[in-house]
Amino acid sequence: MAATDNGDVLFLLSGASGSGKSTLASAVRDRVDDLTVHELGELADRPWHGEPGYVYRREPVERALARARECERSGVDLLFTEGVLGELLAAPSATEVDGIAACLVDCDDDERLRRLRARDDGRVGDPH
Repeated sequence: MAATDNGDVLFLLSGASGSGKSTLASAVRDRVDDLTVHELGELADRPWHGEPGYVYRREPVERALARARECERSGVDLLFTEGVLGELLAAPSATEVDGIAACLVDCDDDERLRRLRARDDGRVGDPH
């Protein structure tokens, strides 16, 4: 899976809620050695307070990049779900990571809404 000469890379699976990021991350984790998988939200140190998403994600993105550097030192690849590639690349410490790769996960909107409704967490309304 590695994309750099030294074999260590930060992978980002990005996509809308319900697109299949977590399912894909789990499948990759089961098939790839020397890989750790996390959600970017795990690195948030506070709840969201309504500010623009890029403001809220700024610190977790920097923490993700710090975690990627730790993984590089250990010879492990890191896969994050969630996040926005442009925000990751624009982060001040992005240039300190040996490699960054991304995949946009997408699926049909009807399927995505079906998946979200199946979660039944009360956040999905009827789009029609």
